[in-house]
Amino acid sequence: MLIGSASVAIANNGAGLVGNTVILKNDVGDVSKVYYSSKKAMEVQGPDGHLTQGKWRLLGDKICSTFGDTAEDCTAPIRQPAIVGSSGTIEETNGKFIKWEVVAGKAY
Repeated sequence: MLIGSASVAIANNGAGLVGNTVILKNDVGDVSKVYYSSKKAMEVQGPDGHLTQGKWRLLGDKICSTFGDTAEDCTAPIRQPAIVGSSGTIEETNGKFIKWEVVAGKAY
C-alpha cells in the first residue's frame, strides 16, 4: 500500500500522470511507486515490493484513490501540475510530509 496516505493531486487534469510513475518518499525513507496506467487504473509498488491494483479519479485539484474494498482516500489540494520532472511535497493530516516526484514510464 502507499506510504502514509499520499497520492499526488494534479492541476492539469491528470494528463501528466497517465503512463508515468510517481515516486513517494516519507520522512523515514520508505519509498512507494505509483504507476498511472490509464485515466482510471493505477498500480502501487509498496516499500516491501508488493504490487496492489487500484483506481483513481480527479476531484477538483485532488486525486482520490481506492484499493479493493478500502474507502476512497483523497489528497489535500495541490496546485502544481504533475508532469514528468516535477516534484514537491504533500502534507499529511498528521503534519508529516511526503516527497513526490514524477518520472517517465513504469519505473519498477
